[in-house]
Amino acid sequence: MRGLTMNTTHRTATDLQRIIRERVDNDYSHGLVAGLLFPDGGVRIVAYGDSGLGRPLDPDDVFEIGSITKVFTGTLLAEMAQRGEVALDEPVKTLVPAGVTVPARNGRTITLEDLATHTSGLPRLPENLAPAGESDPYVDYTPQQLYDFLSSYTLTRDVGAEFEYSNEGAGLLGHLLALRAGQSYADIVRERILAPLGMTSTAVEVTAPMRERFVQGHDGDGRAVAHWNFTTLAGAGGLRSTAADMLAFAAAGLDDIGMHALDSRMELAKVHTPVVLPAAVLERYAGEYAGPDGSVTLAGADGGLTADSPGLPPLRLLAIDNTTFFIKPDSALVTFELDDGGRVTGAVLEGGGAQIRFTKTR
Repeated sequence: MRGLTMNTTHRTATDLQRIIRERVDNDYSHGLVAGLLFPDGGVRIVAYGDSGLGRPLDPDDVFEIGSITKVFTGTLLAEMAQRGEVALDEPVKTLVPAGVTVPARNGRTITLEDLATHTSGLPRLPENLAPAGESDPYVDYTPQQLYDFLSSYTLTRDVGAEFEYSNEGAGLLGHLLALRAGQSYADIVRERILAPLGMTSTAVEVTAPMRERFVQGHDGDGRAVAHWNFTTLAGAGGLRSTAADMLAFAAAGLDDIGMHALDSRMELAKVHTPVVLPAAVLERYAGEYAGPDGSVTLAGADGGLTADSPGLPPLRLLAIDNTTFFIKPDSALVTFELDDGGRVTGAVLEGGGAQIRFTKTR
């Protein structure tokens, strides 16, 4: 039953705070911001250390999220495929400008899915990446350089044969999706993903309000380094964000409303119509139930049930019929089990593709 666990929100956040303090105090990092997303939709963000802005780190500070950008690029590919604007198996050669050659091998051409899964055979970095300065290596890489690289590169392995992590491939994917949409990568990600999810502190180009919270980055040895700015290959690592925005993105990956906000064709979870059961019926379900993560106490209230677990907010269970209830607000189902004499012996929770069994203990 989602949220019915012995690990309380407070304890988890306290443990997280202890962990990041230990890392910072022992010079593993100048500072850390970490967030927790709880099943009831609540969040907890903790921050500790130096922001490099003349003050301690704040939970709302902005970071370069680097290669996590690739997750947004993959999400954009899925969204555009759902709309029918591209196909996962669409060859890259159909999206590049006229005159650009895309490498192939043994009759197999690179598809958008190959780019997303790092099985294209393209290298980690384009061989013609020659930045004017090492402190910001991607900023001056142009679309023409990308096209020149594609037209001249010879694959050393078959397409789809094996995984090889590729900033080149991910950056190319973001670039191609933007070309197909007739927008910049920054604009299409903002329009299709960030804006629908209310992620106002996430962008490729740092906005004025974000700049005041844009923390100083450091290398593995703790030395301050310049920010990286992605242009042509923005889909590989160009986004900047906050912990709160990242939690919103993570929640949308699990939440039907978030996915529906991105694409109205994505189905919402079933909405159940509650019925009010007599107190005598509810009374037989009252009592304690033992589950894999601890105990739950059920009590009848206002035509439904309340579920209490130590250290967590109560949950509301509303009846669909005499033996089946749903949990607000996520619509997970709880079906009570009865023996031949009509005595309640337990309950089964179904939600998120999983089943969890609870045994009535008293």
